[in-house]
Amino acid sequence: MLRRLSPSAPDRVAVSGLFFLNGFVAGSWSPKIPEFSHRLGLGEGLLGWLLVAFGVGAMLAMPITGFGMGRLGSRRMALWPAALACWVLLALTLVPSALSAALVLLASGAVLGMMDVAMNANAVAVERRLARPILSSCHGFWSLGTMIGALSGAWLLVHAGLIWHALIVAAVTSVIVLNVWPFVLVDPKAQASQTDGDPASPAHAPAPTKRGLRSLVASPLPYLLGVVALFSMVPEGAIFEWSNFYLRQTFAAEPQQAALGFVAFAAAMSAVRFLGDYVRDRLGAVRTLRLSAVMALGGLGLASMAPQAWLAILGFGLTGIGLANLVPLAFAASENLPGLPQGLGLSIVGFAAYGGLLAAPPLIGMIGEQSGFAPVFLGLTVFMALVLALGGLARYADAHDR
Repeated sequence: MLRRLSPSAPDRVAVSGLFFLNGFVAGSWSPKIPEFSHRLGLGEGLLGWLLVAFGVGAMLAMPITGFGMGRLGSRRMALWPAALACWVLLALTLVPSALSAALVLLASGAVLGMMDVAMNANAVAVERRLARPILSSCHGFWSLGTMIGALSGAWLLVHAGLIWHALIVAAVTSVIVLNVWPFVLVDPKAQASQTDGDPASPAHAPAPTKRGLRSLVASPLPYLLGVVALFSMVPEGAIFEWSNFYLRQTFAAEPQQAALGFVAFAAAMSAVRFLGDYVRDRLGAVRTLRLSAVMALGGLGLASMAPQAWLAILGFGLTGIGLANLVPLAFAASENLPGLPQGLGLSIVGFAAYGGLLAAPPLIGMIGEQSGFAPVFLGLTVFMALVLALGGLARYADAHDR
């Protein structure tokens, strides 16, 4: 029976605050994009390439973060990027040209991507200390942060203006950082590394890291978990970008009704992430992943074959329920893989996951333009079937003691 500790333990609250902060910054950026494009005189094509720079920066930072955590621990690798993330929005508000915007977007993506990997690793470390799952609810706080950031940003841009919006976001996020800073968990491995100067200490020997790096080459486990994360993120990106277009194209839905596809998906995903830890604690990670994959498979199938728009919207909602906990489970499992240095497996899985989120929408758009989007969403059920087949890998998520 798992040992029970208070769900309001300070280190749990602190790492949840980091997830909220990351999502809040990302959500606050969303309503600024049209103004950003207009102010710099960007066409849709150039704007698209500039936004890709953000994702590229995040992906490039993830492997670096994995190696950095092996020496510094997830606490430092999460907190310093969090402090920089407070000023991302102000920097993007003040850029004077497309070239400088590309550089700032690349750097901003790197900062938030580095923070993303490190805060997930820290959440897994808190899971081990509490001996209970928390990662799904942490991702729930990220989703909550994005929604609050987007809604408050839209209001502030109208009533306070561009600069004040950015300054208010910087002030709010700085307050969060200052409040969580003392309580973010110091990883046990980071504590051990501080004793390296003592020759009698087991941590003094570098062998574990070397074995871990050899395991990274020899073991297929982090790459298989990367496939799980990739195949879980591709449908998310597809629904985010194309559900509206699909509903309007297939069912001649009005704009308000067409928007409900993504709204149903996002609301269901956010709500279920706060329940995911309880479900995983009751059923175990393997059964949770398999049930989630079946739910997502059924939701995608319903959305793609629905005869009416409301059934397709229901299908997207069911898909959100299914996808909600797949990536958190893959992240938790990757950080518990045997023989790997801290953060290295997670950085590989994170790279695959966000690579799928970045690359899938344009590829799906090209396919959908030729064949329609119903076959595309139906085809994504194959991805969920493969995730279901790899469900046994989730057992590592329950390995609280590595």
